[in-house]
Amino acid sequence: WKKGRTYPDGVAQLHELFTSGEVAFTMSNNDGEVDNKVAQGLFPESARAYVLEKGTIQNSHYLGVVRGALHKEGAFVVINFLISPEAQVEKLKPSVWGDGTILDLDRLPGSWKESFTRASERRFAPPRREIQRKALMELAPEYMLRLHDDFRTHVIER
Repeated sequence: WKKGRTYPDGVAQLHELFTSGEVAFTMSNNDGEVDNKVAQGLFPESARAYVLEKGTIQNSHYLGVVRGALHKEGAFVVINFLISPEAQVEKLKPSVWGDGTILDLDRLPGSWKESFTRASERRFAPPRREIQRKALMELAPEYMLRLHDDFRTHVIER
């Protein structure tokens, strides 16, 4: 894209370039995002998720409360809801986000396991159980920041 002299500012711009046909692929830390974007009408139905055999990075989301927060207890209530089976099963639905869960499904009651199975409904990405073995653990944040900076310094701004 543009002979490698520039790079999209972020994944949203990369998705736009993919949608307009300026680039042949886009990237995401969410293997279910293609289903979400097709459902929104942003990606064509010909789009497919591709997972590398080696080197696919598993991505986690983090929630925290800043030191000195005025409503710390309220923040913990919100966090507890966001990690609940109710919120996690909604997040899993491609029509909502299509993102994986942090919950260990084997530790949930049977009715919740069924809810997670039904919620998945992926059409454009392989089932998570098939790709999980390919995923590497996410790098520590300081490495991700260094990769970000080094890419811009040594690849883009040469």
